[in-house]
Amino acid sequence: RNENQKLDTELKTSSSDLKKVTDSYQTLKSGSAEYLDLKSIYEKMAMQLDQQKKKAQNVEKELERIQFHKNIRWFLSGASVLIIGFLIGFSSRRQRRRPSLL
Repeated sequence: RNENQKLDTELKTSSSDLKKVTDSYQTLKSGSAEYLDLKSIYEKMAMQLDQQKKKAQNVEKELERIQFHKNIRWFLSGASVLIIGFLIGFSSRRQRRRPSLL
């Protein structure tokens, strides 16, 4: 009889432990499903972020190239104006001196 009570107590304890483990397993199982969904979303977002970073780098390189060409164009325009100014200045100076030398 004493042994029956002991076994009955162990059975109740084991049943209680089994219920706790089963509940914990179900909680973990439902949580892991959410985890897998979140992991999938994270991987997609990480890929999109990498693509956006590459696009931003390409746009930045293109902007630098355009600015460089723009600066060169302005420099060449300024140099052209300066050279044309010198040529006009020299030609007008020669034309004024010729009559005075004669």
